[in-house]
Amino acid sequence: MGVATRTVDQLEADLTALLRAAQPNRRLTEMADDGSPKIPSLIAVFLINQVGTSVGRPKLVKLSQVNKVDLRSMGGVARLVHRTLHSVPAGPLAS
Repeated sequence: MGVATRTVDQLEADLTALLRAAQPNRRLTEMADDGSPKIPSLIAVFLINQVGTSVGRPKLVKLSQVNKVDLRSMGGVARLVHRTLHSVPAGPLAS
């Protein structure tokens, strides 16, 4: 199943697994207001870049246009990625 067909919950699990693989000693115990693990915005940018690279869109989002709240939790990043990937029309991904 491709990343573009994942649900928000599946994306959150995938992003958590990616972060755990990249930083196995990072603790994800503090929760954000949305109930998902709280993360620093720099980690959010790393995760977004990893997804963008995996789908062939290195500039997946314009960070200057992103709601900063989305960059504070794993769930926020998952929702942002989900919205972005589902706004792309079917067929080859546009640059």
